[in-house]
Amino acid sequence: MLVVFLLLFSILCIALNVNVPHSIADANRMLVFLAGGLMLWGAFAIIQIRLRNYSDKVKKSFFSFFLLSFIIAALYLHYSWCPYLVKMHGSIAFDPQRYYEAMFNIIKYGNTNVGMNYFGVVYFYAFFMKMFGLSPIIALYVNSLLVLYASIELSILLRGRMQKGFHLFALMMVIPEIIYFNCMTSREIICTTSVVIIIVNLYRLLTRFDMASLLVAMSFFFLLFVVRPPFALVVLLCLGIYMMLVSKRKKRMLLLLLPIFCIAILAFQYSESIGSSNEALQDQLEASTQGSSTSDAANYSQNSISKALIPHNIIEFVIFGFVRSFAYIIVSPSMITNPINALSFDIGQSSFFTSLTSLLMLICIPVIYRERKKIYKIRRLEFKIILISLVVYFFVVGTFMASFIHIRYRLVYDMLYFGVVLYLYITSKRYRGNHYQNKKNENISIY
Repeated sequence: MLVVFLLLFSILCIALNVNVPHSIADANRMLVFLAGGLMLWGAFAIIQIRLRNYSDKVKKSFFSFFLLSFIIAALYLHYSWCPYLVKMHGSIAFDPQRYYEAMFNIIKYGNTNVGMNYFGVVYFYAFFMKMFGLSPIIALYVNSLLVLYASIELSILLRGRMQKGFHLFALMMVIPEIIYFNCMTSREIICTTSVVIIIVNLYRLLTRFDMASLLVAMSFFFLLFVVRPPFALVVLLCLGIYMMLVSKRKKRMLLLLLPIFCIAILAFQYSESIGSSNEALQDQLEASTQGSSTSDAANYSQNSISKALIPHNIIEFVIFGFVRSFAYIIVSPSMITNPINALSFDIGQSSFFTSLTSLLMLICIPVIYRERKKIYKIRRLEFKIILISLVVYFFVVGTFMASFIHIRYRLVYDMLYFGVVLYLYITSKRYRGNHYQNKKNENISIY
């Protein structure tokens, strides 16, 4: 029955893909069908293998939310993103459009003039589209599996083998921003899933050496480095802070960081060989600490928060960076001034999904505040390394993009943020009390 359901669902994906314009797709329907079947088989296999020690309730929960996230993204892809994708505007287009156009040239003509800024993400997705054909839905297949795997890995690290409340971590797959970027060839999904997978596997290596974990960590670190180098370097910063503040296995941590640094050097040299340089990164750092030339050319509104938070010295760089980090949660300001319009659906745009995610983040703040005292008392090292990573990325994203608030950059810590919130909620007295009462009622109903 399950096999029949998966096949029917793959056929649904083909039906949604029928009317994709030929200008952006040339995939054979049978290959799309095969890719859809492989994705669903892969999702089922990941759940069965990684959650083999957990209850059927947990497995069903992750598979159900995986399907829900996939269906929503597939519908949006078909009715909104594909028509929007046709309207390409060259260099001024939305980044995922430019990535897709570069992949189109690679698959059609065998090459593209894309530089290092696009190299990682373009060739990552082009690898899969070379196998199954050029189609926007191929990116959805790949992204959905990455999000599922990262969600499970983060859940296992935070909760261990505790069954209670584990199924709630599946909610991370239906974060609105993640659903939105799932259907695109974008760097955001690669970054957020890679950060989670790298941190989880490196922490496991601290407890016991495992060649599989080392290979996974190094592979995703290389991928993250060629897609967005600064975020890869921040991973090393997170591990360094954890090593200094928390870890008692400092020698083992240093041994683990050594091959990661080697991978960083190789990735950097590889990026240099294809026509890149480190000048862009240096320019970004100078722009962050001294103001940016791009800020002069930008069109700010009269009451622009971004313009007011542009730093002109190192002191403003630190202070404004801290303020701007919190601004990423409440952006756009229309969430406060006009919440109804902020949540209005705009075809092809991310405003609805980002506003909804911002609203969910704001709703979660009381949970963090209520459990603030418990955070200092939690001895679980797995939680501490995730919390440290969240705080570091939270500050870095807000600090180093000084010219404007680029809201999609916060996606890199979305899963970390909601993972921490879910852990605090599941381990709270209120949840434990409700869980105990529900179990008691179930036992009474049996008799």
